[in-house]
Amino acid sequence: METLLHHITIMTAGFSVLCFLALLVAYQCFLAEMRKNLVSRLACLALLGGLIALQIEHYRYLIDLADPLASRYYALLILIVPPAFYFASRSVLRPDQSPRLLDLLHILPAPLVATLVPVAYVPPIAFLIGAGYSLWVASVAFRVARHDHRLHFERFFFGLFAAGAIVALFVVLALPVLDTGVFVFTYANLIGLSGFLALTALVSFPDLLRDIAEAAERAYASSKLGSVDVEAAVARLESLMNEERVHRDEELRLETLAEQLDLSSHQLSELINTRFGVGFSRYIREKRISDACRLLLDEPEASVLSISMEAGFRSQSAFYAAFREVEGMTPAAYRSRNQSRDITPDRFQDTDFIDVDRKDTAKG
Repeated sequence: METLLHHITIMTAGFSVLCFLALLVAYQCFLAEMRKNLVSRLACLALLGGLIALQIEHYRYLIDLADPLASRYYALLILIVPPAFYFASRSVLRPDQSPRLLDLLHILPAPLVATLVPVAYVPPIAFLIGAGYSLWVASVAFRVARHDHRLHFERFFFGLFAAGAIVALFVVLALPVLDTGVFVFTYANLIGLSGFLALTALVSFPDLLRDIAEAAERAYASSKLGSVDVEAAVARLESLMNEERVHRDEELRLETLAEQLDLSSHQLSELINTRFGVGFSRYIREKRISDACRLLLDEPEASVLSISMEAGFRSQSAFYAAFREVEGMTPAAYRSRNQSRDITPDRFQDTDFIDVDRKDTAKG
């Protein structure tokens, strides 16, 4: 059993390193819709780079039995990850907050504790800080989710991260009665699980971070619609969607749509939220999916790929993810189910007429 757990942990560590590398490249090079600044980019680099370095140290222990808890380097790593997690999360959950000088207080414990505190006391301090940050992130995420009833998965997602941090804290506090192996196995697998969850979430819900950022902005923003003719703006917006079909433009952004409506991006975001109960990204996805549903039935010979491109999606995978999110099934299943519903009543009706004709003929 112990050997099996040993091999599982080695595979988990290696897999999570690949996950974090993929997430790092995706955040730094893609996700153009996210309002990234220098602080958020550095935080993402420190968080994912720190987790990769931790998993490498865990791998070294599993292969060579190099005790990580006796290393100042390892102590510095576990102190860097919590504030990096805080700054990376804050850039998504509180995009309105600009960097402040006081933010340096979040960074100072890492070099001070890592160099001045005995190595044996560093893990409990680091994990206590990490648990505090995780609970803060979870509380903000739950507050944001209350402003958007569709963010059930996001609450579950952040809740799991908070639970994982608390589990790790309890393991660290129990170190006096446990050995290093138990700590490494637990922590390495928790990091691996977090990497798997993060990658799975972003693959299954490509707009996850953007949806959370928009919901957070709505939760903390004050109204900017005081001078706006809301009804006229909504009518113009619906005209752009239903008649001009601007949602089919895969490059459509909040800022460009706001310009067409003579609104600021904040005003348009609030307008969509207050009138339709969703953020801009979700609103556009629902319009595209509604368009795609009509095309699936009106053009039965058209391929799913051609319909996804016509509706405004950049890729078929993004289309499938959005379609499942909105309709709860695949495009093919939607087409099959609704085509059969449309055809079946007519077929039965025709059969009834044939039977009536036959009866009349027989009577004659």
